[in-house]
Amino acid sequence: RREPNNVAAHNSLSYYYGIAPDPQAIVARLEERLRESPGDTATLYCLGLACSAMGDDEKSIQHFESALNINDDYHIARYQYAVALLAVGRVEPAIEALEQVIEAEPDLPNAHAALGIALKKAGRVEQAVEALERSVQLAPKLAENHEQLGMLHAELGNWTEAEKQFRFMVESGHRTTKTLVNLGVAMQKQGRLEDAIETMEQALQIEKNSWQLHANMAALQIEHKDANAAIHHYQQALRIKPDAWAVRMKYGELWQLVGEPGKAADQFVEVAASNPEAADVHLKAAQTLKTAGRFDEAIAHYELAAQVRPNWMPAAVGRAWLLATHPSSEARDPTEALRVARSFVESENPHPIALDTFAAASAASGDFEQAVDYASRAVTVARSAGLNGLADRIQSRLNKYQSGEAHREEMVSTE
Repeated sequence: RREPNNVAAHNSLSYYYGIAPDPQAIVARLEERLRESPGDTATLYCLGLACSAMGDDEKSIQHFESALNINDDYHIARYQYAVALLAVGRVEPAIEALEQVIEAEPDLPNAHAALGIALKKAGRVEQAVEALERSVQLAPKLAENHEQLGMLHAELGNWTEAEKQFRFMVESGHRTTKTLVNLGVAMQKQGRLEDAIETMEQALQIEKNSWQLHANMAALQIEHKDANAAIHHYQQALRIKPDAWAVRMKYGELWQLVGEPGKAADQFVEVAASNPEAADVHLKAAQTLKTAGRFDEAIAHYELAAQVRPNWMPAAVGRAWLLATHPSSEARDPTEALRVARSFVESENPHPIALDTFAAASAASGDFEQAVDYASRAVTVARSAGLNGLADRIQSRLNKYQSGEAHREEMVSTE
């Protein structure tokens, strides 16, 4: 009231409104005061702040506008007005208001910081960097401005500058989980994996039961080529949050990477059980179960994927392949395999895998002439597409068909 543009007083008031146990009582008291003195700009300003603390930004804007209509030089009110405008997504009016504040009060660090945030929202990134750098110059000890600047540099891929800002925060006593993670990511992006791991470990010391941190650490350890450490952190993440399905998928992919398809399949099957409409998860489970030699389970998941996405070639043809090549005669059904695969080989540009599957089903039904024909076509199409590895595998099966031998999947030892 005595110094309308006293920044310290306004910052403190904003803070205490934010932590007040009963902000509605504050608003009621201020409204009563406003009824007694309708043109009191300090009361209007306080009402704006209190409404912002309650999350009612639209009402806050109205109070700040009223204060500014009475006193156009009430720069702090204009600053808070801009902050409220930003909160409701009115970016361009916020930028205009902040530029007016800075013109009147060029050394107000919070105004430069807010302008940087607003410019970033408006897509004017280079100008946003300039505004945030100015806020840091004016208030080098104000950690939140360093954080905003660091995040902006990270978004631009300026990882050295981002690290500089995050490191300042850590070294100035703001050793929070978020800041340590941001610092670790900046180090990781510069290829300093060991430094990044050490920093992430410090974050985990603060939040030992953060499944997100364990998952992030696992991904970092994979990049560091330490599979055992990555497995440990994925296990910890899933112990804390068993239904972190994206993490469980990554955990399964790691087991694939280390040559353990059975353990990988177990993870994918668990995700699929809780996400029955996720055709891609059923497909991944089926493909990994096939690699692990668990053919009956694989067929079941191919069928589930096909139910969710009818006529989806990877699911339909995958099932047809196992019906044609299953090592157990009781599980083979070449007639069904031919029926399913036929629609995919009769298309204008059949995929070599569909042709290969139709050939395998033909051989399983005893029609080796047809098997040779379709396998030959599959080899040609695969080579023309640059899929030489696939073409070589089909060629080896083609050689079998030419000798009157059907292809069979091999049983995989579980010992």
